[in-house]
Amino acid sequence: MYVGRTKDVKVDQLPMEGVKKATIQWLISEKEGAKHFAMRLVTIKKGGVIPLHSHSQVHEQYILKGQGIIFTNDSQRELKPGGFVFVDENEAHGMKNTGNEDLEVICCVNL
Repeated sequence: MYVGRTKDVKVDQLPMEGVKKATIQWLISEKEGAKHFAMRLVTIKKGGVIPLHSHSQVHEQYILKGQGIIFTNDSQRELKPGGFVFVDENEAHGMKNTGNEDLEVICCVNL
């Protein structure tokens, strides 16, 4: 068993070209013994964006705080606390903070 607190987890800049004002914390990963999926906390500051991208990982996301949008090539959906999102593998997607506070998202991905 592994138990932790977000305040004790290293905060990294999101390592992707075109990202603006977004960080990631790897809460649970292979390092903590996870074998099938990882849990991350993604924070997008006011005015921040994660540009349209795709990859082989499936995303399951839960909105903790803030407001924003998740977008694809041809649509966008509003994000609010308590909302959740499923993004399939290789599905193009991006996120933008449209509110006045941090947009915080728990993001689980397959390993």
